[in-house]
Amino acid sequence: YEMALSIEPDYYTAHNNLGMIYKEKGLFDKALREFQLTLSIKPGYHYSLNNIGLVYKEKGMADEAIIYFKKALSIKPDFYDAHNNLGVVYREKGLVDKAEEIYRFLIQLDPSNYSAYANIGELYMDKGLLPGAVQMLKKAVAMNPGSAISNYNLGQTYFRMRNLDEAERAFRAALEIDPLYEFAYSGMGQVYMLRGLADKALSAFKRAVELDINDSATHYNLALIYTHKKEWGKAAREYRRVVEEDPGDCDALYGEAFALDGGGYEAEALRGYTTFIESCKREATFAGLIGKARQSIRVIAEEGH
Repeated sequence: YEMALSIEPDYYTAHNNLGMIYKEKGLFDKALREFQLTLSIKPGYHYSLNNIGLVYKEKGMADEAIIYFKKALSIKPDFYDAHNNLGVVYREKGLVDKAEEIYRFLIQLDPSNYSAYANIGELYMDKGLLPGAVQMLKKAVAMNPGSAISNYNLGQTYFRMRNLDEAERAFRAALEIDPLYEFAYSGMGQVYMLRGLADKALSAFKRAVELDINDSATHYNLALIYTHKKEWGKAAREYRRVVEEDPGDCDALYGEAFALDGGGYEAEALRGYTTFIESCKREATFAGLIGKARQSIRVIAEEGH
């Protein structure tokens, strides 16, 4: 594209395509410059307006992104990508009703496009409207059986409804499509946990962590299993992983202290309980655990005399 532009500087599609390359490389300022150059040559070029919106979205500038997606739509009202991108930004801003309105319009534009059904299903998951989420996600899966993420989201919805058989079926379908889908392994682990199959849950969570070492939720679930099995050192290490990611996670702070206490690491447990109390004393929901932590501190102190 740079060679094409050296020959023909007003080649507007080359500027747009070069901007896309810069965007994919994370060179957002260079990308914006190329898209703006495109618009200076061909004002109202809706693809570049949409692309500017995407850059602002990647930069975390949602309001600016919305402006440019709307500009693209003012020129081409049936521009599917701009509608979809606008829906994504609305959802990220918590404007779920506006997002749903966009996705339903997309279904009117193209009733055969499964992604709009999948997006509404995810919105309903966010809103806790689980039966509606199942309905939409089942449509998405029926229209595109090869979508691992739609099968996974269907599994998560069934899991939240405590329909474990359907949840496991959906998670397995996701893994058949993508055997390296870490979240589907984590979902399987959740199902096994509720069924009391600790060893199977442990294997599933370990596989999920192998694929994504930074997944805090899976590390927390591993910690719960190790705590259940009274493998205190392993439990404490997994809780520590969660705390490193989120120092204010009260459940993990207490869990780490409890595991250290169970393993006989009294000095470390005292520090852990104290940190938990100081960090979480303003959280009313943890009043019961704070009471237990204080009692554990007294017990450790008495045993030390």
